[in-house]
Amino acid sequence: MVYQQNIYGSPDNSQIVLAFKGTDPNNDKNLLADAALGAGVNSALLGAYVADAEQSLQTLSAGNRDVHITLTATLLAARSLSC
Repeated sequence: MVYQQNIYGSPDNSQIVLAFKGTDPNNDKNLLADAALGAGVNSALLGAYVADAEQSLQTLSAGNRDVHITLTATLLAARSLSC
């Protein structure tokens, strides 16, 4: 994927943050996905972002059943996850 995601954990491993970064102004595909989102169009790339984010969350939650997981994102990533 052309967007970034990072995982952060608390010192006692009771909480995890899955952070999604949105638009990279140096990446043409990222800018096109951002433009499509702004126009209200669900592009294939945007769909791929959502599918990848969903897979990441499923993988993370499967291995951490007793951990509180928080999602956070920049605007493009947040809108992508809510589509």
